[in-house]
Amino acid sequence: MFVNHHGPLPLGSGGICGGHATAYNILEVIQNNSKVGDAIVLVGDFNAGADSLTMNQLTSSLTRCYSGVVFNGIDHFVTNFNVQRVVHTANLGGHGSDHDALSITFKLGPR
Repeated sequence: MFVNHHGPLPLGSGGICGGHATAYNILEVIQNNSKVGDAIVLVGDFNAGADSLTMNQLTSSLTRCYSGVVFNGIDHFVTNFNVQRVVHTANLGGHGSDHDALSITFKLGPR
């Protein structure tokens, strides 16, 4: 299951409902739309750093496996599988955006 998220502003706030509610709503969407055994890849501009409430709540259930550096790292890749399945990551720079273009490669399937 692939999920893309664009987080609320201001940075790190979780928006009007806060970081806890933002994370809860994302996890609820994933739970309601995935099946047991699905590989879940959640990506996006979360507008929340790794130490934010939103990311702390998300990573209590999922694993953050790669993040950008722009704005103190608000762009993330989050999964439900072991980070050992990450075989390559790259920060490709901004290329006209105020965010990093990020790349990640996973090896999925039987071990």
